[in-house]
Amino acid sequence: MIRRIVFLLCWLTSILIAPLLQGQIPYKSTPEYTLPDFVRQNPERVTGLFEELNLTYPGLQSVQAFVKQAKWVEACQALLNYYRKTAPRSKLYRPPIPPSSQTDATGEAILQGNFTFQQVSGQIPLTDQGHLDWHYLGPNNDKEWGYFLNRHTVLVQLLSAYRSTGNERYAQACSYLMLDWVQQNPPPEEDVRSVTWRQLEVGKRLSPAWPRLFYGFISTEAFSDVALISMLTLVPAHAHHIQQFHLKHSNWTIMEMQGLASAALYWPEFEQADTWYQYSLEQMQYEVQQQVYPDGAQTELTTGYHYVALNNFNQFVMLLEEHRKLVPQLLHQRVEQMYHYLAYTLRPNGINPLNNDTDLRNFQEIILDAARRYRRPDWIYIVTNGSKGSLPPGEASQFFPWAGQAVFRSGWKATDQWAFFDMGPWGTGHQHNDKLHFSLSAFGQDLLVDAGRYWYRKDEWREYFQGSASHNVILVDGLGQLPTEEKVEDPIEEQVRITEAFDFGYATYPQGFGTNQNKIPASHTRAVVQLKEEQLWLVVDQITTDQARNISALWHFHPAVATKSLPSGARGTINGITLDIIPIADISWKMSIVRGQTDPSIQGWYSPEYNRKQAAPVALFQAPISNTQIFGWLMQAHKKDKESWQGTLIEASNTMLHLRLNTDEEEREIIVNFDSKTPTAFTNGYQLQGRFGILSPTSAPQVAFGKIYDQGKLIKQD
Repeated sequence: MIRRIVFLLCWLTSILIAPLLQGQIPYKSTPEYTLPDFVRQNPERVTGLFEELNLTYPGLQSVQAFVKQAKWVEACQALLNYYRKTAPRSKLYRPPIPPSSQTDATGEAILQGNFTFQQVSGQIPLTDQGHLDWHYLGPNNDKEWGYFLNRHTVLVQLLSAYRSTGNERYAQACSYLMLDWVQQNPPPEEDVRSVTWRQLEVGKRLSPAWPRLFYGFISTEAFSDVALISMLTLVPAHAHHIQQFHLKHSNWTIMEMQGLASAALYWPEFEQADTWYQYSLEQMQYEVQQQVYPDGAQTELTTGYHYVALNNFNQFVMLLEEHRKLVPQLLHQRVEQMYHYLAYTLRPNGINPLNNDTDLRNFQEIILDAARRYRRPDWIYIVTNGSKGSLPPGEASQFFPWAGQAVFRSGWKATDQWAFFDMGPWGTGHQHNDKLHFSLSAFGQDLLVDAGRYWYRKDEWREYFQGSASHNVILVDGLGQLPTEEKVEDPIEEQVRITEAFDFGYATYPQGFGTNQNKIPASHTRAVVQLKEEQLWLVVDQITTDQARNISALWHFHPAVATKSLPSGARGTINGITLDIIPIADISWKMSIVRGQTDPSIQGWYSPEYNRKQAAPVALFQAPISNTQIFGWLMQAHKKDKESWQGTLIEASNTMLHLRLNTDEEEREIIVNFDSKTPTAFTNGYQLQGRFGILSPTSAPQVAFGKIYDQGKLIKQD
């Protein structure tokens, strides 16, 4: 008998290996593997399945009868018959379709063994036993590839290919892959964090992959009964693993709880289903309070993972509604707040800020869908650039005081200007060392950008994209920022002022530069000013240090922007739009344009999405300073026929920058003062006691965080 089993295993292995060595999924090569075979070979798994089920659940009477008689094959078949009868009640159920020979490009690629995740394609190698190596990390040896493989999205792609064509090869291949995965990946008894049983992947399999596969294939003969039963045997193991080992206060937690709730609600026949559901509901209410600031920002402070969290909170709400469960009001409120944050931070073209570990994505349709559900015509107005919906109240610029993010806008039209100024904490995950970073878009074009994330492999590229050198900040002695506080307990107050005429915001990065072992005790304070009528931007920087340093100011342009040096600064041009960056300071800058550099250090790269990078120009300004220094940058994005403003330094101290702006016909005088307690004088004798003041011959004085006096008489107060 033993010889026969060994011979059978060798034979199975040989016929499975041959197609895979040619890069094909051997969906046809497997001899018929029946439920009796499965029951005979997996007695503990089968009996364990029925021990986990509530056999008194309505509709399981025949299953219970067979279990009492220890007729396990019949019990399995009766269980599948129950699901086939009740499955049409689920929105995930898909009815039978006639077979055909039509093909699907994605399905054919998978049949040839080509799996693609995050734009990287690879073929899974075999283990010594001839099975797929589900621990494979892809051609770049990137764990993210392995994680995506084990979320079973590729199996869902096969389901879609089958449903769109009726080609049973896709269902057979999916059945084979599911059986191979289940056979090769028994559930662990501890928190292993492998690519196959990391908590996040467990949650992602339970939602959305496995429910879609189970109910999508339940009526399909080409997807085997053995594969369906195999899935059911591991649903409780997945749920128990999540409940025992889930993370806390992470975007993972939300996906893990979403998976646990899915297991409970899509398979309520399990004994512990209600326990899983109640636990997930309790945790989701706790997490939505822990992970979402009162201004709607998710605490990791990266738009990409903000949406991951938002989408899973929202899916959880929709899952409860689908199964007619009461949705706590807290969840509804926080989901709406998260959509509000997302809508009001988007660029005029509907694309998100590229902050921390984020990819670019157009969120217009997502916001429109949410606006209909939450009855928010202001969101519709934002993402349609005013063509539909209702005008949002107040000014277009927004400040999110808990996230510490200012989004300055000149208006809501597609051609209006948009800027992102990062004033807040580091974030609770996926952080970049980028406090005080400034991005700018105008006339529908990205001009100054954050460089993105590229990938999560721990190498010199990850260090660059995660570090200060890939952001529009200041380096001190060539070194970048250290981590700041991850999360705040209080909002930022009295650091941003938004008015009809101007926007003003300022913040300080105080933690020093370099490393904890080689730390330079210096700080960076930055103010950003938008003059709306003038379409001007002024950035004022202060480096506080007690000794001589070399500083580097970085301005990263979008890759499509043609960049060149000017005698007085840098210029970027794209599609008839010009952005000039003109330094205003008593400093002799050495300026250069760097693009696509790898030696002696990485510089001048841009990554719009994971696994993609391209060379991009960086205007690099370098200068020595002897002690604390203040300097400014005048920026104007304009079309060719627009008259440009000129800037002239009037006075600078360690804490104050005083300048004049003018064209042939107009003039402005501006003071930015980081020491608001010390009065400073305009050229006409007016005194500013505050952070920011502006004089114009044709309008009243303007001030932020302070007052303006004329010979001791108060004439303007913020």
